[in-house]
Amino acid sequence: MENLFIANTFAHSSPQVSLNADTGDCEILGESYMESADKYYQVVIDWVNEYVISDKTHIKFDFRLNYFNTNSSRCILEIFLILREFEKNGGEVIINWYCKKFDTDMVEEVEDFSLDSGLKIHLIPIEA
Repeated sequence: MENLFIANTFAHSSPQVSLNADTGDCEILGESYMESADKYYQVVIDWVNEYVISDKTHIKFDFRLNYFNTNSSRCILEIFLILREFEKNGGEVIINWYCKKFDTDMVEEVEDFSLDSGLKIHLIPIEA
């Protein structure tokens, strides 16, 4: 299985994605407000699906998104649902979401992701 790296190439409307198949360390950072988020994230979703059916035992996702639109949130939730199945089948899942201390909208979004997916998401405050 190959690592996946997608640079931020769409005038800052798409996030940088770094997925390491060897260590299970994954990161999505920047902003995500592309019109066709489903097309952008499909390669990420495919990679996560492939990763969880391999013989891997753990995965760690760090999200450092400053902003995302509704289309992106659907894709992120799809990733979380895949990870929840992985966890149900004995895999270790760690999700860290870094956000500004006083960004209550983002905190609410992350809490909704946690409720909708059934995953524990660690909110990690950062300075503005």
